[in-house]
Amino acid sequence: MSPILRRRCFSTHNLCISLEIPEKETHESQKLVKRLLDSTKECKSRDEFIDFILNQYPEQGKLAIENYKRYYNIKQLPKHHRVKLKAATIRTRNIT
Repeated sequence: MSPILRRRCFSTHNLCISLEIPEKETHESQKLVKRLLDSTKECKSRDEFIDFILNQYPEQGKLAIENYKRYYNIKQLPKHHRVKLKAATIRTRNIT
């Protein structure tokens, strides 16, 4: 989603999702995109989707949140989001 549309049409509380799909798709990339789309449609709320991303992809989820904060010039997230990020950080350390 373009930054202009993002700021014009959505509040900072809305969750906008972009997927980057390789130009030369493979069976593996198609499976991953399908899994992400299926998981997204099953989520009942923005926070449920954020939990899913932080659980499945902690490094990428943390990066997306940092980019969001930078985009909106947010210094600190609400407490419940900070707790989730801390848990994602711990999982990331255990993975590497």
